[in-house]
Amino acid sequence: MNFKLAVIGHASSVEEIEEIVKHKFTNMDVFKIECNDDEDVEHAVAELKKIINQCNGILYTRKEPYKLLSSRIEHNVTVRYADIDTSNFIHSLLRASFHFGADITRVSVDTLDYASIIRAYHSLGIPTESVSPQIVPIDTNSSHFVQRAQEEHIKNVQSGLSDVCTTNIRQVSKYLTEKNIPCVLIAPSAETYIYEIRRILLSHKLKAERKQHRLCQYLRQPPG
Repeated sequence: MNFKLAVIGHASSVEEIEEIVKHKFTNMDVFKIECNDDEDVEHAVAELKKIINQCNGILYTRKEPYKLLSSRIEHNVTVRYADIDTSNFIHSLLRASFHFGADITRVSVDTLDYASIIRAYHSLGIPTESVSPQIVPIDTNSSHFVQRAQEEHIKNVQSGLSDVCTTNIRQVSKYLTEKNIPCVLIAPSAETYIYEIRRILLSHKLKAERKQHRLCQYLRQPPG
């Protein structure tokens, strides 16, 4: 029987993961659920409720859709999300420099915290006093948080505080690009997705083994 994996997040990330599964895994079916922006959340919850009892595992393409849906529906299988780290941020800075010729010391950035951003600059040999990152807070408990993130990024650029935006949210990246705001997407690598899928598979296997072990112990008990 094939392993059934639900993949939830922005459409482009969901499609990317489906391609990865097709080429890197066998005996696995993918249930795709799109959650592109604020308005899609309730629809995504409804779609997940329809299939959750058929799934063996769930992979969210980012932390944000995971937070949004996990607060609205109880997961009864192994769940993971693809996270980003300072290496992904550094990669986005290099892309910003190459594609836009941007001053990478003046970025508008969401998702990552200040300490992580400063560590990334230090790893590039750029001292703290030379950088001025503008942090865009992401609060998934707030309604229209995607729209608010877009507005904050635009404000930072238009006010002259930032030269370029870096974001973890694909819909924000798409919107800013359409508005001709210099923007680079901070995205997990294919290796990150593969790693998380393997963790889901391992967790599912261990749970099944423990369940089988408990069943065997029960059957070996003498009749009471």
